[in-house]
Order: sequence, then structure tokens, then C-alpha cells
Amino acid sequence: MSKIQLLETLVRRNPADPFALYALAIELRNEERFEEARTAFSSVKQNFPLYLPNYYHLGAELERIGDVVSAEAVYQEGIRLAEQQSDIHARDELARALQQIVHE
Repeated sequence: MSKIQLLETLVRRNPADPFALYALAIELRNEERFEEARTAFSSVKQNFPLYLPNYYHLGAELERIGDVVSAEAVYQEGIRLAEQQSDIHARDELARALQQIVHE
């Protein structure tokens, strides 16, 4: 059984666990299955909007396909969430990603 198959099983068994779906999205991206990864990251955002680590990766996937407007929106939303959660590291990481878009 592949790592992706194991993660898909984990997602089915634990549908309320945002990390399971997030880990699947990361692995899909690592396997260069970009459309599926973007769909999974989007699903994490939709179903678990408070799962902060997802915002950086979803934004990066949107950037990769050239959807800069959506990437900016995701980064900005993640920055607001990071501030609400008092997560300075995540806020700074998202702000750097956003700044790179602005300067391109």
C-alpha cells in the first residue's frame, strides 16, 4: 500500500481530523499530483477553516498555477487567522509569502 493510499484510508477513518486531510494534500503535492493536492488543500480550508498550517500551502499551490489574486486572498486570510491565534511564526511566514507576490 502506498503512502497516499494509507493517508486516504486515514482520512476515511478520521473525517473530523484536519491533519489527516492536510497530510494527504502534502503527499499529493510531493508526488506532483498538483490538481489533487490543490483540491485537498481547498477541502481542508473549507472543512477546517481554523487549521492554520494549510493556508501557506494552499496559497503556494495557487501561486504555482498563476492564480495570484486567490493566493493573495488566502495568504491575507491566513495572516488574520494567525493573528487571532497569536501565532507569530505563521503570521510572519504568510506575510513573507504575500510580500513576495507583491514584489514580483
